[in-house]
Amino acid sequence: MVSMSEPLRSVLVVGAETPAMHQLVPLLQRTRFDVATAATAGDAAALAASRTFNVIVIAYPLAGLELPEFIPALRHRSSPSRTAGLLLLSHPNAVPEAETFVGHGVNRVVDEESGVDRLLFALADLIGEAPRIALRAVVQLDVRVGNDRDLALFETVNLSVAGMLVRAPVAYPVGTPFRFELDLPGLIEPLRGKAEVVRHTDPQREPVKGFAARFISFAEGGKERLEAFIAASRR
Repeated sequence: MVSMSEPLRSVLVVGAETPAMHQLVPLLQRTRFDVATAATAGDAAALAASRTFNVIVIAYPLAGLELPEFIPALRHRSSPSRTAGLLLLSHPNAVPEAETFVGHGVNRVVDEESGVDRLLFALADLIGEAPRIALRAVVQLDVRVGNDRDLALFETVNLSVAGMLVRAPVAYPVGTPFRFELDLPGLIEPLRGKAEVVRHTDPQREPVKGFAARFISFAEGGKERLEAFIAASRR
């Protein structure tokens, strides 16, 4: 996930002994991440106040950790981790409650049952691991929500090999899968594939209304074409 030439990224995992974190901690430790763990709210607060972290992942809910108290301390101007991405790995029943903190100090909420891939995408998005380019390109979406089908044309804001940020007036539910056709400048054939909504934009961090999506699969060598396009655009 991170090349050997890139600097270590620091991640604080809070609630490391919870079942939700059992897969995440060993996975991060096998990569070039500097992983610190905290079992309690007190330990987490002490660590966040003593060193800089790029991302903090908290098992939610966690006994003894009150976000209305933890967040202001983390975001205080004297905190070395005040700009850290804050991600809640939430129990399914607590997701609606966890999402009320998004835009109020929390940057992402991931359902603990949604799989490691979605969690790693959220981490990469917060850290900015995937090379991305600012790009206004037309993307056509074929979205099915329940029995309804929505065919829509939107515009990308930025793009990486992992996913895209889409400017849109609608907010499809997080986890909504869709098919897409992405028209890139200079490519005769559009990129086609499947993606899913992973988050809605945070107006405090992004001057755009829309959503972020991760790519699930590509058709007809689309991933290789996208990688080549992004590499050429960054030269």
